[in-house]
Amino acid sequence: MLFFMIPQQAIQNGFRPCKICKPMDLEGDAPEYVKSIIKELHENPYLKIKDYDLRQRGVEPSQIRRWFKKHHNITFHSYQRMIRINKAYNQIKGGNSVTNTAFGLGYESLSGFNEGWQKIFGKAPKSIEEKNVINITRFTSKLGPMFACATEKGLCLLDFTDRRMLETEFQRNS
Repeated sequence: MLFFMIPQQAIQNGFRPCKICKPMDLEGDAPEYVKSIIKELHENPYLKIKDYDLRQRGVEPSQIRRWFKKHHNITFHSYQRMIRINKAYNQIKGGNSVTNTAFGLGYESLSGFNEGWQKIFGKAPKSIEEKNVINITRFTSKLGPMFACATEKGLCLLDFTDRRMLETEFQRNS
């Protein structure tokens, strides 16, 4: 039997990682189809990807829904709405009108935009005030998937995604 101290030594000696358990893969890393869709949504928050669009890309809608539910604890469509509302917040805070922002981001009605806004902020978009906004990024480390949360002042939370009571921590920091 041969034993190696680190996986790289085994690979250098002609061995390969297991194709079933994939020990060299980062735990919780997004599949390429998810990475490309997330990148596309962040580059173009006006984009609305529906189930039909996913099928055209060769992605089964239930597959991406399960991935988002497992790794972000929200649906894929909720993730898209979150990106659009975030963009809207920044535009309105920057002086853009509520109407221009709503229709510019692809909302079909002002009432639909207002309803989505109030679900998140609890107030009408007109009454926007200075809020302490926390930006959350999910990333994969060698130890597992993590969240990094930051405000304009700096990092306020760095933790693993599967930690118990994480939602409570988010609420306390907001």
